[in-house]
Amino acid sequence: MKNIFLISVLAVLFFSFILIGQTDAAILSAVPEKRTVIPGEFLIIDIKANTEDVSVNAAQATVRFPSNILELTEADKTGSVLSFWVEEPLISNEDGTLKFIGGTVSGVSGSALQILKIKFKAVGAGTAEISMNDAVITANDGRGTNVLSMIQGTNIAVSPEAITPKAPEAAAPSAEQPQIEQPQPIEREAVPAAGLPSQPKLRVPLYPDESRWYNHLGEVVTFWDVPDDVIKIATAIDHIPSTSPENVETDLFTGKSFGQLSEGVWYIHVQFKNNIGWGPETHYKISIDTTPPLAFEAGVDEEVNDNPAPKIFFETFDSLSGVSRALIYVDNQEPIETKKTSLILPLQPPGKKLLKVRFFDLAGNSVEDDLEFEILALPTPIIEFVTKRVSRDEAVFISGAALPSAFVDLRVYTKAAEVLKQTAQTDTSGKWGLSLKEPLLIGDYTITATSRDERGALSFPSAPEEFKIRPRTILSIGPVDFGYFEIFIIIILMIFAGAGFYGWYYFGLKKKRESYAIIIARDVEKMHNLLENNLIKLEENLRSLEKFINPITKDIDPTMQEESLVFIGKMKEVLGKIKKYVKKEVEELR
Repeated sequence: MKNIFLISVLAVLFFSFILIGQTDAAILSAVPEKRTVIPGEFLIIDIKANTEDVSVNAAQATVRFPSNILELTEADKTGSVLSFWVEEPLISNEDGTLKFIGGTVSGVSGSALQILKIKFKAVGAGTAEISMNDAVITANDGRGTNVLSMIQGTNIAVSPEAITPKAPEAAAPSAEQPQIEQPQPIEREAVPAAGLPSQPKLRVPLYPDESRWYNHLGEVVTFWDVPDDVIKIATAIDHIPSTSPENVETDLFTGKSFGQLSEGVWYIHVQFKNNIGWGPETHYKISIDTTPPLAFEAGVDEEVNDNPAPKIFFETFDSLSGVSRALIYVDNQEPIETKKTSLILPLQPPGKKLLKVRFFDLAGNSVEDDLEFEILALPTPIIEFVTKRVSRDEAVFISGAALPSAFVDLRVYTKAAEVLKQTAQTDTSGKWGLSLKEPLLIGDYTITATSRDERGALSFPSAPEEFKIRPRTILSIGPVDFGYFEIFIIIILMIFAGAGFYGWYYFGLKKKRESYAIIIARDVEKMHNLLENNLIKLEENLRSLEKFINPITKDIDPTMQEESLVFIGKMKEVLGKIKKYVKKEVEELR
């Protein structure tokens, strides 16, 4: 498997050099042992990578130098984090170049990862600029993403006299380097002391905590406060905890630069002297580890199994700071932190998994390995029956078949999310069934079933089945159910229909009655006027006669005449009343 993985890494390397995607993370640097040499002297320069917390698996670059000032004599891969070389370091003093392409089967991270150690010999004079281009550092992400964000070269002064070369500018994208505070000279007359000087209190900004391990390199500038009575300061730096410093500084300063240290445990020793004598010593510890733990291979008890909680194995060593912890990643799950060398994973769903184990040492350097394994799925359960349409007061019943003596987890969904989960247990023949206990709101739902055994192994979910929750039913007509809501709507529609019919009937009848009333009023008034006119005419005729003639006596009968007039008057009164009452009834009819 490692051979296959190695081939994959090589392919990733070559493609990554073509497809360069920038993600700010890594810095490639040329770290000088010293910046000033004399002709004929040898100089060591380390090519290092600062990847911050990003795990990387390959690096390439072309180192350029002036061949008339420096001769490249050796490219040493000892201690490099790159375990194989796609292109071995190729030296060309004619062109003034060194080219390399290397990788590692295990991803590594750190602030000062060793890539190459190159040895120069000073053959001329002047300022030699050492730069790098065509550089790539790829992340261990399976895609070969280039994470190189900055290249830092260096300048070397070659001269019989001491020359301080200018620091080179960083390659694009450029970034200003922070100015390092330097110790200041003390110019004053020391005061007489009454006793021995106090013990020095040291401050080392680059390594401020003596109890910590660090994985970065830089100029070690140490500061101390100089009491007024101090006349001499002795210093030393080595790997011994209790050395008495014997190197007496020629001048008084507020500190001292000890240059750049290599990895390991260092001690800075400082002692003050006044007119009485030498005071107590201070020993300051600096612990540096820039090398990741050893490469390792992660393992799993079975790479293809239906066990949902497989056991994984992993172990590595770190010769300096020691291994502090491991982070276990499975796919996109939250990492698991452990200090053990084996672990039983939490329950995993079925499918292919990518396992990544990343070891950290106490300085923060890391190394990682990954592997693939597969969790086999249990047979998928079958939903044989589900109540398709139920009212809110009825239960939804589901049944089906699955593994015998196992569990079936049922999940109910709306379009938005899961709303209910219940579990059924199969019998010895694998049959199962249950009714949903919790009431559901009116709407459309889907339900799926997943098998689960006593170990927690799972199947893939079954195909979803649909069902519908309707309002409570109070009337059924054939296949159609009517709930309170439907009945309410029907009643409202009937009321509107009845009101419409009544309005149509009422206004139609009223219009008809109004027509009849107009006709009746017209005819009654016509008859009244006719009768009244006749009576008026009769009255006029009677009044025009001077006397009534008795048919027997032929004499005028005044009594009969008077009675006729009275009768006619009463008839006129009756007619007036008829007109009044008829008119009133007609108006009421309207």
